[in-house]
Amino acid sequence: MNCDLLAGDSFNDTPVPVRLPAGAAPEAVSAGTYDGYVLASNATLYGWGVNQSGQLDTGAPTDCITAPGAMPLPSGVTPTSIASNAYDVYSIGSDGNLYAWGDNSIGELGAGLATGPETCGGAASYCSTTPVRVALPQGSIVAVGGTSATEYAIVSSSPSAPHVITQPASQSVAAGQGATFVAAAGGVPAPTVQWEVSTDGGATFAAVPGATSDTLTITDPSVADNGNEYETVFSNGISPDATASAATLSVSPDVAPVVTVNPLDQTSYAGTTVSSTVGASGTPTPSVDWQLSVDGGSSWISLGPLTGDTVTSGTLSAFEDGWEFRAVFTNLAGSATTTAATIHVVPALAPRVTTQPLSASVASGGTAPFVVGASGTPTPSVDWQISVDGGSSWISLGPLTGDTVTSGTLTAFENGWEVRAVLTNGGGSATTTVATVTVT
Repeated sequence: MNCDLLAGDSFNDTPVPVRLPAGAAPEAVSAGTYDGYVLASNATLYGWGVNQSGQLDTGAPTDCITAPGAMPLPSGVTPTSIASNAYDVYSIGSDGNLYAWGDNSIGELGAGLATGPETCGGAASYCSTTPVRVALPQGSIVAVGGTSATEYAIVSSSPSAPHVITQPASQSVAAGQGATFVAAAGGVPAPTVQWEVSTDGGATFAAVPGATSDTLTITDPSVADNGNEYETVFSNGISPDATASAATLSVSPDVAPVVTVNPLDQTSYAGTTVSSTVGASGTPTPSVDWQLSVDGGSSWISLGPLTGDTVTSGTLSAFEDGWEFRAVFTNLAGSATTTAATIHVVPALAPRVTTQPLSASVASGGTAPFVVGASGTPTPSVDWQISVDGGSSWISLGPLTGDTVTSGTLTAFENGWEVRAVLTNGGGSATTTVATVTVT
């Protein structure tokens, strides 16, 4: 079916009448590659043809619509013009706004995004089957037109003086910390920007060299800049210029760090870790450099990436016993060093098995418990293991780490399997005797 011609043959070089509803006389027409559109005397738009991008405003994409159908604009709005291309339709409404619908895969709907609100098949990845208001500058006068390949809006904006949209906000920073002011204005044509600074409480202002964008950044303010005021003047050749409200820069003096929390000595067993916390005041907030001494404080080694107020050691051994650590706080005003704290590593007592697991004999379908006990400091971890080849190799049971474990439901398949536990801490490890599972 050739939907464009509303005829039964594939091609037709003879004019074919398009039957509009009674009382609807055509006043303006537009044609897409596969569609026809008409603005009728009853203030209604009609369309027909291929609708794979939703351009016929039917609420859903379809392959072919062979009879002219009404394409409503938003409630209370009637169409005053019509234009189209292969996959989109454009119309000016009686409210003076430009509306578009159909394919939006490359932003044809003028909504600022090349996305939805819908997903259509055919040529369009994204589309809208209902009219979308095209976002044009305030005060724009629009007309629609175009070629067989594309459509566009002719925008004629009445010249207007600048007006401030975004006022800059005052900023409070420490010396050396950057401050950023932002301002924006509208107007036709788009206004230029010039930031100005006052160093006398707003009595006079002078242009900031090179500050001609909406954003002004003071990269390295000092106490001498405290109280400076910044304003923005927007100009576009139409009087009057617009001047944003002055924003004040408050710069507080740098305050050198003062240690408020010193690290504490740490005592722990080999094989464990320790944590330490420090604190300091200062403006701006000081950085933290943790340092380590292995020679009784004669020299110190920076721990580099460890920069938080709290750090945790690696796993300790007797080798680290007596090492010292401290933190150095630094900002633009100076630095402060905590007192040194010492790590004491207590030798771990290797595990010693006190309770051996016992062999178990159970009927098929039953379960068997196994219990182990051990001494040692720190408390040793438990790794339960099984052997299915008479003890030649052992398989760890992973998550089963308690002193007591219970087997799953046993069958003849598990008969003869062996069980043991390996107990480990920083002082060493110990392995229990082997218990055998007998399934009857």
